[in-house]
Amino acid sequence: MCGRGGSTNQLAIRVPATSANLGPAFDCLALALSLYNTFSVGVAESSSVTVCGEGAGVLRGDERNMFFQAYRAAAELAGRDAPSLKVEAENGIPIARGLGSSAAAIVAGTLAADELLSLQWTPSEVLHSALTLEPHTDNLVGALCGGLTASINDEGDVRWLKLPPPAGLKAVLSVPAYELETVRARSVLPGTVPFADAVDNVARAVLLTAALAGGEVARIRGMMSDRLHQPYRAQLTPGAAEAIAAAQDAGALGAAVSGAGPTVIALTTDGETQIERAMEAAFAERGIEARCFSVDVDADGAQVSWREDAHQ
Repeated sequence: MCGRGGSTNQLAIRVPATSANLGPAFDCLALALSLYNTFSVGVAESSSVTVCGEGAGVLRGDERNMFFQAYRAAAELAGRDAPSLKVEAENGIPIARGLGSSAAAIVAGTLAADELLSLQWTPSEVLHSALTLEPHTDNLVGALCGGLTASINDEGDVRWLKLPPPAGLKAVLSVPAYELETVRARSVLPGTVPFADAVDNVARAVLLTAALAGGEVARIRGMMSDRLHQPYRAQLTPGAAEAIAAAQDAGALGAAVSGAGPTVIALTTDGETQIERAMEAAFAERGIEARCFSVDVDADGAQVSWREDAHQ
């Protein structure tokens, strides 16, 4: 746990992890997960970030941290002066693993500015500011809104829809012990793709979304395969293809690389332990250690509250 201290009035911001793409819905579909980064924020004489949990000792502890970049960007967009902040981050989202850790920090920093500067922004305005640091809507919308979200950045006009995922849906995550930066993962994608591949992805993305939103979980089977990004990134995600196959063989409704990877996400309504073990073994066969665990779908998205800190 991070040590508490400083101001008695602490702004608390909790942001969920997100799994984008879900296979074929590249850059437009995301599922929020019950895995969180929590930020305790107070006004201070100088800015600092203390990180506990994921990213401790790695993430920057000054204004170069993504939280502060988003905070300052929002203040600048609003034409307001931004006071210095002391931030304590308790991170449950693995970094550089395709689970939206950067999006969580950006959303949190933007919401801190909205609350502390009394901007009273709408979700659209929050996203407009957040997009100055992250041009892709999927993780940002998912982190802000929660649940299952479909989104598009239409030349600066962010459009999204929050959909109800099936009751009882679980996500089994297999997080290998190597990182993959999104920039590198995007660098191997081709400039053009075969027409048949594009058509296949569109069809699967539509059917997957309809199945999830309609609660037709059996129809998810076979709809999480992809031709637009996973085959090209396979060289950067060793063990992922084997883990996907193992999850499906173990009874998962479907499985895919989460976001840019290398984490693999499998969707199910039961048998989580069996799926976890299967994915762990698949990575192990490639000589790769992987953490495997199950989480629920987060329905609420980012949460902001004030609390009194008893520690001085």
